[in-house]
Amino acid sequence: ASITDANITTAKIASGVLPANTPAFLALGNNTSDQTIANATVTKVTNITENLDTDGAFASSRFTVPSGKGGTYFLFFNARYNSEATIQNINMVIKKGGASGTGVANAQGSSFYYNSFNASGITQLNAGDYVEAFTYQGSGGNLALSGSPIYTFFGGFKLT
Repeated sequence: ASITDANITTAKIASGVLPANTPAFLALGNNTSDQTIANATVTKVTNITENLDTDGAFASSRFTVPSGKGGTYFLFFNARYNSEATIQNINMVIKKGGASGTGVANAQGSSFYYNSFNASGITQLNAGDYVEAFTYQGSGGNLALSGSPIYTFFGGFKLT
């Protein structure tokens, strides 16, 4: 079989030279505070702190594709509500272009006793596109989204 992607060739595979998978970013829960998420409201996740940012493209809980770095990206987002009660209508989503933008990856369902939800996906991003992590919960009241870095994190990297 032949490989047609210009960045990944049979010769590069044989020599061990492959794309660097950058830009790459990782933001972790800030470990100091949970984020209050209001009932029935799509909310941007902001209780995360930059941990890795190869191209200086992550700021204000948002990754913006640098000039000349468009391509196919793998993105992931994990979060957990700190609640022992059953939570109906949980949604974790990565969006391109803000709260009203296009969903890139989505995880939804119900939760009981501190369940985590993970959304991941592969998408095409152009220079200047930006992605952010959002959540929604329909518990009937405010809930705390964990600030722990082992439960709440958002990241991604360029594949090609």
